[in-house]
Amino acid sequence: GNARIVDAGKQQVECQHGLGECDGNVYELCAIQNYPSIEAYLPFLECLTHVLKPGYDNSTIPPCAFKGCATKNHMYWPSIAACHETQYFEMLEKASQSTPDHEYVPWVTLDGQHVEASDQFIAQVCDAYAKKGGAYPACPQSASNNEWLAPNKTIKVCTDRKTLTEEAALKEIV
Repeated sequence: GNARIVDAGKQQVECQHGLGECDGNVYELCAIQNYPSIEAYLPFLECLTHVLKPGYDNSTIPPCAFKGCATKNHMYWPSIAACHETQYFEMLEKASQSTPDHEYVPWVTLDGQHVEASDQFIAQVCDAYAKKGGAYPACPQSASNNEWLAPNKTIKVCTDRKTLTEEAALKEIV
């Protein structure tokens, strides 16, 4: 996001899309802090994409939206709520400081470097996983040769292990 510190002394932060964005970001950041494994927090974040309305809202979001997704994903809600209440400014300040300077949103970085969303983006992500010795279920063993992007080639999409054509998979991944 584009959170910026307005007045650190008064703990004032401004978010690009208003108070609702700041408020929601803190719940998300608290969940990530309490459950730092991507396997733990990513389903929570994905759940929120279904329950939160997109767009500008200059009011806070009812906590029940976040509580429902936390509970659904076996997260201890009281710890997330307590973090939101006691670390609100600190979480936004840390996020603001860790956000790189950028010209537009979304500004995607991969291993600290800006990358454009292009037809090579998925291959870049797969290569980054491979360089660190990891693997991602949606990536083939060798993503850099781009053979997996051949038209109508089927690949596995990790969300529910469906076999899709390349075009359908890219729609589902992105």
